[in-house]
Amino acid sequence: MAFFRSETELNQWVARLLSGPAQPRKEFVIGGTTFERLYEMAAHLHQMFHSSVETRRVCLCTEDKGVITATLLAALAGGPSVILPYASSPQVLSELYGLLPYECVVTDRVVEAPPSVRCIIPEGGRASWPPSDALPSRPPGAEWVRLFTGGSTGAPKMWTKTVRNLLAETISIVDHYHVTDQDRLVATVHPNHIYGLLYSILTPLLASAAVSGATPSFPGEIESAIAQTEATILVSVPAHYRALNGHALTAPALRLAFSSAGMLAAEDAAAFSAQTGVGIAEIYGSTETGGIAARVRAAGETDFKPYRTIAVRIEGERFKVRSDYLSPELERDTDGYFVMGDRVAATAGDVSC
Repeated sequence: MAFFRSETELNQWVARLLSGPAQPRKEFVIGGTTFERLYEMAAHLHQMFHSSVETRRVCLCTEDKGVITATLLAALAGGPSVILPYASSPQVLSELYGLLPYECVVTDRVVEAPPSVRCIIPEGGRASWPPSDALPSRPPGAEWVRLFTGGSTGAPKMWTKTVRNLLAETISIVDHYHVTDQDRLVATVHPNHIYGLLYSILTPLLASAAVSGATPSFPGEIESAIAQTEATILVSVPAHYRALNGHALTAPALRLAFSSAGMLAAEDAAAFSAQTGVGIAEIYGSTETGGIAARVRAAGETDFKPYRTIAVRIEGERFKVRSDYLSPELERDTDGYFVMGDRVAATAGDVSC
């Protein structure tokens, strides 16, 4: 039986995040931004968002994990909603402005923004994070982020994610995979899509864990990042596991690996587990639905098992899901279920997709 997060629990998590850093001097970005500096940047942004005309939306034009996280915190503290563009070129920024006007761009460098749009580069030490009781918090049902599909099935499509959508899923990730403040994450995926946002930004934030600032993609870069950070968790995609197949990989501290954004080849999963002794948790889901099910083939799981926070129904080969993670744009039936486009079959307690 699936369960859903209560308003009380989600509000408690929001209050916890807005109360400031629990471990100020601990690194959030490994070798870079501390949690204290993260909240200082968020305070600077919060100040800037409320210093002039009303700011309803901001566009994030950066891959800096500290800047992204600081912007999300400022938005959660009564700030504007955040757009994560699928690319940061002037053309894309202009197209997005025509689609969904925004008042400013938050970035870590000078960018070419549309006319009348101001650029903000957040700085640490410019402002102190206000007491949480002085901050208006964004309610669970409110829009927090707009982001895009990866475009693998055509032109990128924009989806809304509410506070409930993102926080409820991240809480479940932290709980299900026992992510703690001792974990150190390396992600080979960019944080401007749902998978990277959840696993390389929000998961370390909620768990007070640390994350590598780099986004490696070549086998040598991935191995180097894992070694240099003493990573315990790898967040990657099938193409990168394929590239690692046959490449000598030493990862003594690694305890967990994730794969999503496509089907992972069995031989690549087996090769990775044989080299590292670590099973890969393969995540099934989409931008609009969030994570639905997972399997770890190294643990003998052949089919995908829905998370306990997900309600599923199978009618013929039609797969229907209901969860906290569904984007508000999705059409649901009278029982709150969304019909997936994938064909599925039920197995012994699992779902074969």
